[in-house]
Amino acid sequence: MIKKLAALLGDDVDVLMQLAGRVAQDVAAVIKSEPGMPAVLRRARDLNLSADDLMKLIDKSKKGKR
Repeated sequence: MIKKLAALLGDDVDVLMQLAGRVAQDVAAVIKSEPGMPAVLRRARDLNLSADDLMKLIDKSKKGKR
């Protein structure tokens, strides 16, 4: 339902899911399938890293490997 609302409103489904207090099934699957993912998320929280901060670190890491 939230995905349909996001499409109808032209809004970001992840934002609407967060506002609804829900986690998308594909995100939950990633967290459940990777044993270390909860620790990564807790560490990011403890360091006050935002999602944007994490994305920048990932992008920087990928650029360094090229």
